[in-house]
Amino acid sequence: MNYAQLVTDVQAQTAAIEEKHVQADDLRRQLAWYDEFDPAAAVIAAQDAVTVAARELVMLNVDRVAAEAVTRRVPKPRFAPNFVTVATLFVYDTGRLWQKARSELKAIKARQAELEPLHAQALDVLTQARAEADDHAAFDPAAAAARLAELDDEIAAMTPERDRLAGRIAANDEEAAPYEEDLRRVREDLADMGRRRNARYDKLRSDEDRIEKRIRQIRRKAVMDVRKVVIDGSNLVYGRGNGKVGLFALRPLCAKLLESMSVQVVFDHTIIGSQGVRTEADIEARMPGIQPHIAESETEADDLIFRLADGDPTVYILSNDRYPDYKARPAHKDDRVLKVEIVEASQVIIVPMLDINVPYTRTR
Repeated sequence: MNYAQLVTDVQAQTAAIEEKHVQADDLRRQLAWYDEFDPAAAVIAAQDAVTVAARELVMLNVDRVAAEAVTRRVPKPRFAPNFVTVATLFVYDTGRLWQKARSELKAIKARQAELEPLHAQALDVLTQARAEADDHAAFDPAAAAARLAELDDEIAAMTPERDRLAGRIAANDEEAAPYEEDLRRVREDLADMGRRRNARYDKLRSDEDRIEKRIRQIRRKAVMDVRKVVIDGSNLVYGRGNGKVGLFALRPLCAKLLESMSVQVVFDHTIIGSQGVRTEADIEARMPGIQPHIAESETEADDLIFRLADGDPTVYILSNDRYPDYKARPAHKDDRVLKVEIVEASQVIIVPMLDINVPYTRTR
């Protein structure tokens, strides 16, 4: 896996977790609705609202018919001239009733205009209440609760690994950021120079290659899943200046590695008779908790190291050997052989790709 694939995988995990959160939240809302909703009460309340509005509309319609009947009749006097006074009074009273009916009719129409949409709305609410009552009857709270529990378990199972990988990406981005900025500046300088080849151009190209290599190393660390290391003990016990340096350094290195992963140390048979080791029991005594293995020969030791690492992509090899005869082996092809620096002057052993920096002393 490369860094881009790691980022893509974490994004996919995040999306999957978020989707499960959405589903879980929806189920919680459904369960809360089921507990809080009273279908019978909701239908009765909605029906009452429809009845009240319908009853008022009926009464308004009756009043409207009566008022319209009055407004359609504007009586004229049918009396003889000698009854002028009486006729005038009659026409006056009838006109007052006609004007009153017109005013009432206007008010009735206005109220009907207000009430009709309210009645329609009440009918919609009643329809919705009946539909919700049907949904309530069909809802299975036990099944919903069981599915919610499954989702919560899935989220709990997925989140730690996603968070671990996301944290690794964040730390890796922080480590790579200054190098990315340096690379950007170098490339800008190269772009400004165009195709002019000179000493400065060659220097910038060299810087670009160096920075790119460093960024690749940093990105590689982000995708390394190291759960076990197989240490080529014979390769690491010999320092440049003193043949006995390495064994002193291996002990604190192994102790540090054991804090987060499994460790297997393999020596070839030449360890017997060197480093103060006379028997296999001697080296076991000097490396408590490690259970080192001593092979019969250097070749057998190298083959064993790769056999222990080849089948599992989470197993890495710690050695400064280039292993030219093992380049076709999976661990070598997957770049799972990590270099180790034993700095004798500072008495420190470093594994750069594992961010390990451990001091050691020359004591047994």
